[in-house]
Amino acid sequence: MHFFTIAYFIFLSAGFIAVTNAESIGMCMCTFQAVDVMVTDITTKVDWQVTNVNQFVMELTKFAEIQSQIDEAKSRISGLQTSCSEVEDELVLLEDLCSEMQQNNNRFEHEYQLRKYRERKHLELEQVKGQCEP
Repeated sequence: MHFFTIAYFIFLSAGFIAVTNAESIGMCMCTFQAVDVMVTDITTKVDWQVTNVNQFVMELTKFAEIQSQIDEAKSRISGLQTSCSEVEDELVLLEDLCSEMQQNNNRFEHEYQLRKYRERKHLELEQVKGQCEP
């Protein structure tokens, strides 16, 4: 920004020294005003670009922070996936255990019913023997 101002003054000084008569001075003043407008426009654009670059740099620093947060979230998700996998494995073992318990209960129930049947038949046999004996 300062470069343009210095260049402008050098340009003005060189132009002013080169002007020798009043008519040329009037023409140069118009040229100087046009140059002044151009320098002002350029200065405004450069200021705007500097502001945008500064904002961009600030956003880049935020990006690094966001990236680290994303990496942390990925790590947590990976841990959750591992935990879910372990829980799933434990659930499969629990289902197997439940199936085994159900089979044992069915077997015990069958054995119980078989014992009751044998006892009943044994009692019936004893009754028949008792009726047959004089």
